Amino acid sequence: MRRELVVIILVMLTIITGCSGQEKVPGQEDRPSEEVPQTDEYSSPTGPDKLEEQTERSIDESDDFTEGDRLDGQDQKLTYQADIKVILDENCINCHKKESVVGKKNKFSNYQEVRRFVKPNQPEKSKLIISIQDDNSMRKYISIEEINTIEAWVEAGAPK
Repeated sequence: MRRELVVIILVMLTIITGCSGQEKVPGQEDRPSEEVPQTDEYSSPTGPDKLEEQTERSIDESDDFTEGDRLDGQDQKLTYQADIKVILDENCINCHKKESVVGKKNKFSNYQEVRRFVKPNQPEKSKLIISIQDDNSMRKYISIEEINTIEAWVEAGAPK
């Protein structure tokens, strides 16, 4: 009885898995595939020329930038807690923590520890900026964008 049950289950599994390998549904082999119309916001119902015209107009109409605006999103106020801590935690904290050899002198665990290496409004005199810009030092661990963010934060007075 047990052997018969196993055979029945195996036969059913074979039938089920055999059918799942079919790519086409029976009866649809001869039907041409239907083209799906584009309906997203970028498609143009009046043709590619109209879409190009709309794109050019959109670019011309988006002259909302003023001289002081920045495209990298740094026109907002940068803070240690919201912006800098994330960068340091991702790139620096593995070496600059209390338990490490480097961290015994140069800890970056909190705002007060990081501020020891910053001269507010003077990135060119800040040890943190000098260190991360040095090609032979920490530069390989941190991206140019992240360096620019930290530099802008120092330039803004290194707010908490």
